[in-house]
Order: sequence, then structure tokens, then C-alpha cells
Amino acid sequence: MNYRFGDFQLNSEPLTLEREVRIVAPPPKALEILLFLVQAEGRIVSKEEIFRQVWPDTHVVESSLTKNISEIPANTAVPSQPRQDLLYASALAALTLLLASAWLASNPKATAITPADREFLIGRNHWNRLERDDLLKALKRFEKAAELDPNSALA
Repeated sequence: MNYRFGDFQLNSEPLTLEREVRIVAPPPKALEILLFLVQAEGRIVSKEEIFRQVWPDTHVVESSLTKNISEIPANTAVPSQPRQDLLYASALAALTLLLASAWLASNPKATAITPADREFLIGRNHWNRLERDDLLKALKRFEKAAELDPNSALA
């Protein structure tokens, strides 16, 4: 089955994503997640449903889901016209809202992110880039997180 949205076409057999007749190549698991979300037809799905569908009989950490979701925008970015930029941003915001809603629905005890947690998460993002400048930025963020909340487990 084929699904069309904007400049994109998602094909279920074989599982491919095309943009303006060119193949876009996110990792296979990212494509499986996208197909599952498209087939859900706007229904809010939990992360556990995604895990069961995409990684059956496998223990998966949340960061795998996050990484694969981020691969979809990374591989589909750079719209060809300014108007498409707005449509793309809207679609990305809707996907983010959908995932956040699903996460909050499955985590009723979720708490707000503290300023220390925010600094730590930004630092971890820099750290994962593995470039010298980013590693230095990460260390500054980690130090700021520990300064803001010395009792924070993350910091």
C-alpha cells in the first residue's frame, strides 16, 4: 500500500520513503515506525505499542525510539520551496505532539523537566556529536546542571 503526504510517498511493499520521486533513506526501523504511525490514522499510540510493533520480542530502550524518530526529520529535511517549509514544520510539530502525548499518556507520573535536567539534556546532545567543540560545550552544560541542582541524579 502507498501513503502520500506532501512531497512524500511511503510505500509499504517494499518499505521505502520517496520524496519527489527520489528515495529518502532513513534507517529501516525509522521507516517501520513511520509506517506504523501512518497506519494508525491519527490515533494516539503508546510507545509500548510502537515497541511491540517495531521491535517484537526484543527489549528496547526509549532512546532507540527517540533516535529513530529523529532520523526521519534528519533524512527528510530541506524542503524545496518556502511554502513547503511551513508545511514541513507543521507536520514535524504534529508528529512531536503526537509522540509527546503518547509518552505522557503512558507515563502518568511524568514530572516537569527542571532547569538542571534541561542543561544536562542539552549537554548530552552536544556530547553525542563527538566533536571537540561539542564535547567542551557538553562539559559546560554538565557543570551548569550540577551547579543548578547538586542533588540531581542526572547532573
